Amino acid sequence: NNRDDDDDDNVLSKMAKAGSRLRPKNWFKSDSEIEAADQKKKRSDDVKSGISALLKDAPLPIQMIGKLVAPLMSGLVEQMAEQAKSMNELADEARIMLSFNSRAKNILGDNIFVDAPFSQGSSSMMVDGRQTTQIQASFGV
Repeated sequence: NNRDDDDDDNVLSKMAKAGSRLRPKNWFKSDSEIEAADQKKKRSDDVKSGISALLKDAPLPIQMIGKLVAPLMSGLVEQMAEQAKSMNELADEARIMLSFNSRAKNILGDNIFVDAPFSQGSSSMMVDGRQTTQIQASFGV
């Protein structure tokens, strides 16, 4: 019986995903952009449902505050996810650059591993509709 329910859920989720691709705003997006938007919406929904579940037994004014705070929290979660993705990409780039540097290979050896950053900072700037992001990080190798 659970298997039938899982199959129904799977079919319904596939139909919903296919339907989201048919919306006009998605016609000109790539599959990766659509997937990223779906993940962003899922994270946002997860945060909102988590806050609702956390505050379900709270007094009404607290629940109302929770509904006001939920979009802010989902935005924060999205920014943190983007920051983590950027840091992973930066660590990969650092590892690749070090592996192509002969002096670094002589000092560190052939198998170079880059740890998580122990210090990081970033800034973003939007000028004339073009966004520039600067990231500084210090990694252990």
